[in-house]
Amino acid sequence: YEAYSFDANEESVQETRKVFESIFEKIFSALQLKLARVEYPSGDFVNYFLPHTDGEHRLITKNGSASLAPPGEKKETTKALSIGMYKVYPSEFSRTFNLTFSDASNHPQNPIMSTYGIGVSRLLFAMVDCGKDQYGIQWPQGYAPFDYAIVPRQHSIEIWVRTARLVT
Repeated sequence: YEAYSFDANEESVQETRKVFESIFEKIFSALQLKLARVEYPSGDFVNYFLPHTDGEHRLITKNGSASLAPPGEKKETTKALSIGMYKVYPSEFSRTFNLTFSDASNHPQNPIMSTYGIGVSRLLFAMVDCGKDQYGIQWPQGYAPFDYAIVPRQHSIEIWVRTARLVT
């Protein structure tokens, strides 16, 4: 999933960020995922990480907040997998592509572009990995591919058809 926004000014960028952060938080909460939100020092990039041994990044976690570990740093870090992110590009970015809009005075302006994304396959991985136990995958309610399964012990078409009619 990926979305783009084009905002007229910094105030509009902040409003758009709030909307997308709210969407991300609702998705992650509904899926019962506890992700680390890391805002980069530049302030224009945010990443949502799942702490995981197969992660491609390393995080430093202190006092309930996380930050990206410097390259090569391994002590007191946790490996983490990027699940979602957003980035706000400087207005020069849209200028490079000659993107413009007309302001209220009908003057051409360069918009501030942002990109927002969640890796769908990574999200599914996180759901499975966080929801598994010794019995299998425990999907969050409402997200399971089915609520229950009836598996007849006898292998005959008649029994399978009769069972299917009972549950449909």
